[in-house]
Parts: sequence; structure tokens; C-alpha cells
Amino acid sequence: MFSFPLFVYFLMFIVIISGSLITVANKIQNNTKSLNIPFHHAWFSTFLMFISELISLPLYYIIYDTKKEEDPKKEENKNKKKIKMLQLSLPPLLDFIGSTLMTFGLIFLPGSIYQMFRGSLIIITFLMSLFYLKNKHNINHYFGITFTVIGLILVGLAAFITSKDKLHNDSILGIILIVVAQFFSAFQYIYEENIMKNYICHPMQCIGYEGLFGTLISSFLIFIFYFIKCTNGKRITEQFCNLDNKGIWRVENIFFAFNQIFNNKILILLLFLYCFGITIYNITGVSITKYTTATTRAVVDTIRTFIIWVYFLMPFNQGNVREKFNLIQFTGFILLIIGNLIYNEIIGFNLNNNENHFNEEKYISLSQDDENEKNTIDDSDNSTILVKN
Repeated sequence: MFSFPLFVYFLMFIVIISGSLITVANKIQNNTKSLNIPFHHAWFSTFLMFISELISLPLYYIIYDTKKEEDPKKEENKNKKKIKMLQLSLPPLLDFIGSTLMTFGLIFLPGSIYQMFRGSLIIITFLMSLFYLKNKHNINHYFGITFTVIGLILVGLAAFITSKDKLHNDSILGIILIVVAQFFSAFQYIYEENIMKNYICHPMQCIGYEGLFGTLISSFLIFIFYFIKCTNGKRITEQFCNLDNKGIWRVENIFFAFNQIFNNKILILLLFLYCFGITIYNITGVSITKYTTATTRAVVDTIRTFIIWVYFLMPFNQGNVREKFNLIQFTGFILLIIGNLIYNEIIGFNLNNNENHFNEEKYISLSQDDENEKNTIDDSDNSTILVKN
């Protein structure tokens, strides 16, 4: 049974593939050396992330007829408020705070435990959508989330059991930081859903302005971070700062980052794939939020963990990036996939159409707008076909 139109499942597929591309490119670039030093630039990567989102803004104005897209009389825009640019400044701030907390949390936690507690994003987003947005959930959603969360826990535990990672005294602090970070990420998802459902705002417009504000924030910070030097020999320095070719540790060194990039063609390719993936991932992710819910987006995004795991199982991967097959981990991924299939009502309990999360009225109005435009085009010899979302 399919509770969504096929184009929504296509968006989900694109989110999974582009999200996997981002993680794979990021992991490989972190293990790539240039000028004899690994490319470890977390803050610079955040800056590139916002630049990649900013690209959506000119694309939106080039591709779409903005007067028609933002016309309050348009069927899709009825009963919606006009968006103010400053309203889109909050998501990048939430994203930046959440990412920063996760960066600190990873210092105190093994990677496997870090990934496992990131799964709390689904639960937090689900609860926020239930109590804040008043979204209705059916039995498929409850079972789907349960299977997905259990799957993520098994995947994290399996990785922890089979690795040499150990918990230490600071691990509780790390767990708290990761969980708190998920509240910021969940609120970002919920806020974006509220924007998509109640304001006249195209997904590309939303992502573009988020990228604009995020670029301004991160540009200012990485400039400040260049002048903050770190003490060599400390664990937090190795995790939080980066080393340049002069042996100096800084919180971020954007000049050395560019120097490394232009001295390694592989890095240029990896960063291009990373930026391309970010642009596509965010546009399609917000589109999923627009037509379904923020929780659906969070649940679907977990599938990329499986894609990434399969990729790094492949024999062409060498060294630390190569994964080993683990039955417990595989079981966790099976539960994760089953959870997604149940949540999105591909399998599960047969329910009435009005019990799913698809915004049917929006889809119908979208179809009506396309039909009206088609009729207009047929009546005009010099019309141009506009791309419609």
C-alpha cells in the first residue's frame, strides 16, 4: 500500500542518496592528506555547508516565476501568510548550535555511541510534532518509529562491542551534549515544517535564505577562530582544532584549508560532491517536510546509515574507513528499514486515507495550478512553460 504519491517517494530516495553522498565524501576527505596533514576542518565544512544552501537562492529566482509562486491568490498559497526574510534566520542558528554541541559531544564519546544517541532526534521530533504542531499519528507511525529506534540502538551497540572504544568519566557529559543537540535539530525540523505549512515559502527559497544567514554567521566565526590558538598535546585540541604545516594548532585555519584543497585534486572532487550533495539534500529534505511532516523526514534520513555502511563494506575501501560485516549490526539495519517501511505505510496496518501524513489538499491545489497553467499555455502562442514545484 502506498500512502503518498510516487513523487514523494522519489524525494525520499533523493534525500537518502544525497545524504549518503555527503557522509561518504566527508568521511573520505577527513582521511585524505594534503601537504602531509589530514584535511580536518570541521568549521570550514560548516561554512561550505551554508554556502551550498545559499546556492539555492539564485537558482530559485532563475528557475521560477517568483510573482506566481508567491501570489497570495494562488490555490496553494490560500490561507497562508507572507514570509519575512528574518523568519528564516532561526533555522541556520539552530543548525549551527546543534552541530557545535555534537562536535563537542563527539570529543567525549566513541563514534558508535555518538551515532546511537543521534537517533534520539527521531523521538524528539516525533514528540514535538505531536505536542507543538498537533500532528495526528496513527499506529503505523508508532510501530515504525519503535522499529527504527531499536534498529539504531542495535547498530550503535554492535559497533561499540566490536571496536576498541571505551566509555570514560566524561562520557555522561558527551551523551548530554548529543541529546541536547538533537533538541536544537528537532526544533529546526519542526520550525521548517511550520514555515512550509503556514507561510508562502518555496523550499528552495527557504534553504537559500537559511544559507544566506548561515554563511554570514559562519564567515564571522571562522575569521575569529583563526586567531584562537590551541595548546598542543591535549585531547580536546586534537578533536576540536586543526594543525597547519607550520605546526600551529588553531580552532580553524581557513587559509591553510584552501592551501590543502588546491594542492590535492582528490580533495577538490570530494568537496564538490559534498557541496552538491548538501544542496540537493536540503532542497529535497524541506520538500518532504512540506508535503508530509518533519518526523517523516527524520525517519527517512536514517536509511542513509545503511547505505553508508554497505558502501564502506566494499573491498575497494582500505585502512580505517573499511567496515567489517557484523550480524548484530545487520539485524539493526533490517529493523531500521522495516521501521521506515511501516512508518511510511508501504507495509503495515491498512488505514483510511485521511489518517496518513500526506498533505493532500496541497497536492490537489498543486495539480490544479498545473492544469490551469496548461490551459493558459494552450491558449497562447508565445507562452513559456514554467517549472513547477
